[in-house]
Amino acid sequence: MSRVIFILFLVSGRLLLEYRLGSNYGPVITDFSGDNNHGVSGFHYKNYESPYDVFYTDRGAFFSGISFIKPPYNDKVRSYFTLPSTFSITMWVLPQNSEGTLMYRFYNSNHYFYIQRSSAENCLRIRFVANKEDPGDLDSSQNTFPHSNINAGTWTLITLIYKENTVLGYCNEQLCINHSYNNPYIDKNTYWFYIGSDYTSWPDMNFFLWLFAISDNEFDYLNYISSFSSEICLTKSGSCLSSCNPAIIDPYKGTGCVSVNTDEYQESGGNSCFYNKGCMSSSNIQYDFHHETFTLLNSNDNCVCPGNQIRITLACTNDTTIYSSVVSCCYSDSNDQCNTCVDTTYYLCLTCAASKAPANSNYTCNCNSGYYGSLPLSTVSSCNACYEECSTCNQDLKCLTCKSSNAYPDSIKGCNCKPGYYGAAPLIFSNSCQPCHEECQTCENNLLCLTCKSENSSPKLIQGCKCDDMYYGNSPLIYSNSCQPCYEECETCINDSQCLTCKSLNAYVDSNKGCKCNSRYYGISPYIEVDSCLECYQECSACNDSSKCTTCISLNAHADTEIGCKCDIGYYGIAPLNSISSCKKCYDDCYNCTSEFNCVECISSNSHPDFEIGCICNDGYYNTSSLIHEDSCIKCYEECSECVEKSKCTKCISKNTELNLDGNCMCIQGYYNETSLKSVNSCKKCHEDCLTCNSYPLCIICKDNNFIISKQGGCECNAGLFKNLDNLCEPCNDTCKTCESRIKCLECKDNLSIPSDITSYCIKCPDLCSGCKSNYECVSCIENATLKNNLCFCDKGYTNSSSSCVIKYFTASMSISSKNNIKINFSEPLANSLIQDDFLLEILNITFSFSLYISNPSSYLLIPKFTENIPINTKFSIKIIKNQIFSTKDSQLENKDFEGVLNELEVIVLNPNIQVIVETSKASSQIAVSSSLGMSITSNPAAAWAMINTIQLITYLPLNNNPLTAGIKKFCVSIGKYNIVPSPMHAFFNANSSSEPYSEAKIYGFKTSVFWINFGPSTVILVVSILLIPYIYLASKIKMSEKMKFDKLLSSYKYGFFLRFWIQSYLDVGFFSLIQLKSTILIASEGYFNQFTAMLGMVIFIKFLTVSTPPLLFISSFMSFSRLKDENDIDYHKKFGSLFSEFKINKGFISSQYYTLYFTKRLFFIVAQVFLNNAPFVQAGLNLTFSLISVVFLLYYQPYKETHIFVSSLSGEICVLIVFSLAFCFLCDLPIRILSKVESAFVTIVLVTLGIQFIVATYELIIGLKKMYSKINEHTLKLSNINQVKKNNAVTS
Repeated sequence: MSRVIFILFLVSGRLLLEYRLGSNYGPVITDFSGDNNHGVSGFHYKNYESPYDVFYTDRGAFFSGISFIKPPYNDKVRSYFTLPSTFSITMWVLPQNSEGTLMYRFYNSNHYFYIQRSSAENCLRIRFVANKEDPGDLDSSQNTFPHSNINAGTWTLITLIYKENTVLGYCNEQLCINHSYNNPYIDKNTYWFYIGSDYTSWPDMNFFLWLFAISDNEFDYLNYISSFSSEICLTKSGSCLSSCNPAIIDPYKGTGCVSVNTDEYQESGGNSCFYNKGCMSSSNIQYDFHHETFTLLNSNDNCVCPGNQIRITLACTNDTTIYSSVVSCCYSDSNDQCNTCVDTTYYLCLTCAASKAPANSNYTCNCNSGYYGSLPLSTVSSCNACYEECSTCNQDLKCLTCKSSNAYPDSIKGCNCKPGYYGAAPLIFSNSCQPCHEECQTCENNLLCLTCKSENSSPKLIQGCKCDDMYYGNSPLIYSNSCQPCYEECETCINDSQCLTCKSLNAYVDSNKGCKCNSRYYGISPYIEVDSCLECYQECSACNDSSKCTTCISLNAHADTEIGCKCDIGYYGIAPLNSISSCKKCYDDCYNCTSEFNCVECISSNSHPDFEIGCICNDGYYNTSSLIHEDSCIKCYEECSECVEKSKCTKCISKNTELNLDGNCMCIQGYYNETSLKSVNSCKKCHEDCLTCNSYPLCIICKDNNFIISKQGGCECNAGLFKNLDNLCEPCNDTCKTCESRIKCLECKDNLSIPSDITSYCIKCPDLCSGCKSNYECVSCIENATLKNNLCFCDKGYTNSSSSCVIKYFTASMSISSKNNIKINFSEPLANSLIQDDFLLEILNITFSFSLYISNPSSYLLIPKFTENIPINTKFSIKIIKNQIFSTKDSQLENKDFEGVLNELEVIVLNPNIQVIVETSKASSQIAVSSSLGMSITSNPAAAWAMINTIQLITYLPLNNNPLTAGIKKFCVSIGKYNIVPSPMHAFFNANSSSEPYSEAKIYGFKTSVFWINFGPSTVILVVSILLIPYIYLASKIKMSEKMKFDKLLSSYKYGFFLRFWIQSYLDVGFFSLIQLKSTILIASEGYFNQFTAMLGMVIFIKFLTVSTPPLLFISSFMSFSRLKDENDIDYHKKFGSLFSEFKINKGFISSQYYTLYFTKRLFFIVAQVFLNNAPFVQAGLNLTFSLISVVFLLYYQPYKETHIFVSSLSGEICVLIVFSLAFCFLCDLPIRILSKVESAFVTIVLVTLGIQFIVATYELIIGLKKMYSKINEHTLKLSNINQVKKNNAVTS
């Protein structure tokens, strides 16, 4: 009961489409949902068969893989079927053993879905793409969609449900697919929709379909399936299984089973039949263009005619349990408008479907007059009544023709009277529209017009029409052009040119044509606007715009170029000039004036307005009559400012002048003139000593007779005399040649000089003085001399020659070797060494770098490093850019610029094999060293130390200034990067607290000069080692047995580790210290002061320790040599055994001093690498010497106890000796091909040596493991014996 209630609740959904293919046959698939979403079998259904038609059987439609049913849109239903936001698609399917598509719906690649069956897994497959979101094929679990087996299959209810962005797939009542989406699926208006498939690239899916339904409810699929077993057969009796579960619920035939026969060539009972459209019994399904013959299971089954044919007769006869139906069909018209049709004739109606549409003589259907309908007229109510005023129509209110004569259809509703007619609505009679007055276009009665026939006219109040303003015409106005336009300037007119009134205000009718503006108004023709004539400016009697007059109101006035009017020349007036007498005459002298007597301009040239009346002549001019003519003012003589006659001045132009008796100008006494006195300053003042002069400063007459005229200007006392306060001449003192006073000389006699003190007596100064206090104390020096200790000395670079400092030069010359090494020789040794930055080397179009070497103070070597070949005739230039360069003899360098031509040179190209080795050497070095150290845990670590010692010396080789190849430098640096411990010191120290490393160290790869940052990784190892001491101490307290402790472990660790740490870190510490000491301190602020001081103190301490280690080791070991040889001195060997435990010490004291030689060699190597870069040959020689001593020491004393350790150390020392020898070759002028071979030999020897040392370390590991294994066996045996003894004692007791 609950099941029934649940199903009734679910049925609340709306069924959108339902095809009952078990009881529906024919080209048209009837939609039983009532929504008329009819389907079509195949592509077309009218007039002919389709190769894609489905087969009809008594167990539903059979789909052959290429056949399909097309839901709307199709040939039958010309509208699209759109899915709602929630929908379910349900189908009862009996598949053959095949896979493919059951149905699909496609809009584009971003919106589509399909339902398929996979035969490999016998499962349901759904592909659902929503708004570009594509999860791919969604498959159910295996065997949820079984297939046929030897013509016996399984019916499965397949359901796809979409709701709230989720796709659900059901196989019968089991949920077999569930997937959620981020994007919603929104159905489109246009799509491809097929049951079956027309997509030829998909596999052919052969299946029977009993029912296909679409609903807007997610539970409607339960209306088609029963979960209870059924023994009822819905097909031919005996064709079903004895029972089925689940059972099929058919909305028409009931609940039960359907035959599972999957042979489409047989009916459900297994009998074969011949068919063209399907198989239901021994009688097949056939039809032609006019008739269809069906064999049916039930007389109520639906039989339809094909396409647009309609049924004439339907006869069903009962043949046992089979019903034969003969359907007679005729062709209706193409739109299904016939109710009945002519039997054998195409598209001819006898009667029509619509009640108001009888068939006409042509057997076609049209609505009666007064009715309308939309085609096709396929229903009884297809024809509807028109609006009452319509004779014919095609819509409810819009007429095609009208009932009334002289009426026309309105665009909105009903009809209107034609123009010239009037009538009262409704216009339902033929005479409803009556004629208007002859001048009316439309009217409301026979006299009063609403509109007029003539354009440009309007109705009169009583009868007919009249022409509008600006138009004229003669009655009757019965034509459209009866009213003609006036001239464009007329408001009203009598003809096409003669106005009665004008459009524009302030205008009058012109007697000839149109209008003109009134006086004092202006406008631009034509005057067609009300304001076309505008008022002129108030001063105008006529104008052509608002401000510019053409004539003026006032007499003696003219139009101004900007605005209004101006009085004529010789007249004046006060604005506005709006009366006829506004402009009055000026005074006679005035060319122009502002009032009667106040002139602005004068008639006469060279005159100007007087302040009182009229005009007066300018300075330099005079007049003899009134100034009423242009030439009334006559010019005076050029020196006159004013005159009464042409040549008789009354006032002069120049200052400091006077008039003589003839009225001429002349300079007064004490002034002179060089030119005529025609400017204000023509008279210039003489020298103050002059009474008269004719130029400055020379006098003609002195003011005082006791003075004489000076050739230099003015007047002066004779030589040896000076002018006193009374301007009298007195004699100077005896030492002065000239003087300013008796005690102040200006010039001295003979070789005397004036000292710098206030006495100003003449004395003899020391040599090179330009001023002095006494004959032994200078206060200033001559040019190029400097005051030192109160005496003058020539500057550096100058020499004393005849009491003058002249420059002293030395020279430089340049030479070039065959390898293009450039040598600069100085004629005198340099006082201060030059650095590389003091040289500017330029080589056109060549990429290079260079290194500087100082052979001696007089000889410098520049070694270019080229990255490309040098062609012949390649020019170069060198400039020494340091400002002043002095020799040891205090000479200045004369020539600093050099030019030359390089030799043709082939450059060494980095060997590709070397490049590969360089790129892998860092990782290889880390692996080799780490492996060797790891091996040393269980064996003698001396083999690992030997490898590290070799790598350390080689990796620091590029720190010198040797011109090694790029490949060798990279190789050396890369093998030294075996330490993988990071530096933590960046967190504590500023990398920029010191200047950058010196050039060779920076090129080598050092980023900073700060000691603790460079020593950081080693510091980490040291700190970790110190932190391990407590743990090793605890381990020393552990008893391995009754007699074994780890005491030895602690003592060995405390002394041995730290000595070994110092041995291996010695070279690094030395280099880091010296790099720090060669740098400059940059951060002096208080915040870094203590940090910097601590760092500097530590560096000094380590520097002292670095230098003192070799002698201290030698002296201490010499003093304790007896203890060293005594193997029973356990305390001494615990502390210092790591320095001597590897050696036999069987050839005297010297044989024990390998580490003294080790430290000494490294100390000199550090010093040479850092401080001898300017002496490369000395540097290389020192390295070779100590390497040779080390090899000889090992060969002679053979100090190592173990032969393989000796081999490892000796191979390392020989390798270093050979490498230093090969490096020496790069200092020599050797051919490129030889240096290229040297490069390969260098790398090969190092790699071979490291390989030998790695093999030795491996061998040492094997020996250590064997010893450990023996000890373990020995200890195990000992423990076993002890346990056995304990057991025996226990038994005895």
